[in-house]
Amino acid sequence: KYLEELVRFGRVRFAHARTFNDSTLTRAQCDDEHHKIYALDPSAPYAVDIWGRDGKIYHFENLPRIQMFHRLSDSSGKLLDYYLYCFTSERDERFFTEFDADACLRISHPEEFFVRVITACLQQFPRCQFIGGKCKYYDPTQLPQPAKRSELAFMKSNSYSWQKEIRMFFYFKSDR
Repeated sequence: KYLEELVRFGRVRFAHARTFNDSTLTRAQCDDEHHKIYALDPSAPYAVDIWGRDGKIYHFENLPRIQMFHRLSDSSGKLLDYYLYCFTSERDERFFTEFDADACLRISHPEEFFVRVITACLQQFPRCQFIGGKCKYYDPTQLPQPAKRSELAFMKSNSYSWQKEIRMFFYFKSDR
């Protein structure tokens, strides 16, 4: 349905970030956009230091699992209610089976696609802010590498690395 709307009418459907954590989606589609889980090797001696707002350092050892929650916020600290559009410029037969699809559209010039989508959206929604880029894949069995908050929306488990996903997300700029 959405692919046909894109091809026939040039309509792009951005999905709210929370809709990707839906048990009715296929394994390849389902991705909790609001937290990442790291299941560490329990035989390895992992330790984590967390700096609290109170200025103290809290030390934790022998962690078997880390669950990392994140919310993206604007420069004023207001949480972003964001929407995603995910695609790739690669062809892989797994897209048909993993997404239970009977057709796939390959976007061969993602930069040009970004420009066109952003231009059209800004005409209709002038307060939109866009961020786009390639996903960065991480190993959920290892401690996470430091990342900027803006990079978290582009992080996925390396079990999805075959997708070579490119993401575009937008949110509405606050009036402040």
